[in-house]
Amino acid sequence: MRHPVTLIALAGTGAVLGLAGPFGTVDLLPLLPRLAYWIAVVTLTYGAGSLVNGLLRPVIRVRRRTGQVVLTGLAAGVAIGVVVLVLNWLVFGWLPSGDEAAPFAGTLLAISVIVTAALDLAAQHRAMPEPAAETPQEAKPTPPRYWTVCRWTSVRRWWRSASKTIMCASPPPRGRS
Repeated sequence: MRHPVTLIALAGTGAVLGLAGPFGTVDLLPLLPRLAYWIAVVTLTYGAGSLVNGLLRPVIRVRRRTGQVVLTGLAAGVAIGVVVLVLNWLVFGWLPSGDEAAPFAGTLLAISVIVTAALDLAAQHRAMPEPAAETPQEAKPTPPRYWTVCRWTSVRRWWRSASKTIMCASPPPRGRS
C-alpha cells in the first residue's frame, strides 16, 4: 500500500471512477465529493482485499492456482463488501434492501474475484525470469553511438583496430599516397 506506484494507480483509478460516476453516483454526488468517495472506495477496498489475500494465501492450499484465486477473491469480496456497506451508509445513508442485497453482493464478489485474478496474473508476470538472451558464436563489435569528425572527408567508416578501439578512418587527402 505504501509503494508509490500502487498509490498512483489507486488515485488514478479512483479519479477515473469519480469522473465516470458508476453505479448512479454521477446523479447522487457533485464532482469533488464524488472524486473523494471513489478514491476512498478504491483505496479502502484495495487495502481490505490485499489484507485478506495476504492472510489467506499461505493458508488456502488448492491444487490449481485458479481455485486459490477464486477462494481468496471470494473471501476478499466479503471484506470488501463490509467496507462498501459502511462507506455507502456513511455517505448516502443507504444499505441494500432485501431485493437489492443479492445483486449487490453478487456484483461485489464478481468484481473482487476479477481484480484478484488480474493482480495474481500481474504478480506471476512480474515474477517470471527474463528470457536468456541468445549469444552469437562470435560477437561482432558495435561502433559507438557517436560519430567523430573526420578530417578530410565526410565519408565515415568504422573498423576495429588491433587495440580493440573503434576509430574513424578517412582516405588521405588528394595528392598524397
